[in-house]
Amino acid sequence: MIYTQGKLCSLAVFASETEDFDARIRWYAEQINLGFTTQHLYTGSEPMSLDDLRSRLEAERKAGDIHFGIESPAGVFIGTTGLHSFRWVYRSAEFRILIADRDAIGKGIGAEATWLCVNYGFERLNLNRVWLGVSAHNERAWRCYEKVGFTLEGTLRQELYVRGGYSDARRYSMLRTEWEALCIKRSSLAPDGSGQAGSGRTLPTPMPGHTEP
Repeated sequence: MIYTQGKLCSLAVFASETEDFDARIRWYAEQINLGFTTQHLYTGSEPMSLDDLRSRLEAERKAGDIHFGIESPAGVFIGTTGLHSFRWVYRSAEFRILIADRDAIGKGIGAEATWLCVNYGFERLNLNRVWLGVSAHNERAWRCYEKVGFTLEGTLRQELYVRGGYSDARRYSMLRTEWEALCIKRSSLAPDGSGQAGSGRTLPTPMPGHTEP
């Protein structure tokens, strides 16, 4: 079920009650284990069974985490994104994303999905800060986050152990005031003021019949 629509992708509710969840999670686990797009993630360093992944997703959902499935314009499931590690006193959450379909890499889908999810956090959940961590070796990813508007806060030295070696982690964040400024900038760049094609607050409009994730 589509929750919010962009030009290159859409975010859909991703939960065990949704249609085709079993097929999607099975493919997702297979892609993680193959490692085509997870070479910089700790999850790619250990075999992950379908039950393991299902249990992890359910535990995160019970903890209050937000999960979205990322779909192509044709409705093909290509990955997940969401908000985690909520600290409601500080209105803060961690952003995560994984494009599991290697054919979807390098086409701007990750950047758009990131913006859609960040929009959800600030506009719908009234967050003040969204942060993320990424391997310093994953240049494609952190350049994507910088393009979206995240600010580098610092580097955690040898924070990650991935595939036999240690890696630094780069910590990024976006504040509500920064997001608001980006919304104004993106809206001014929209050719018709419609709120499409990378504009601001009108992007995360729930589709008809939507369900909160």
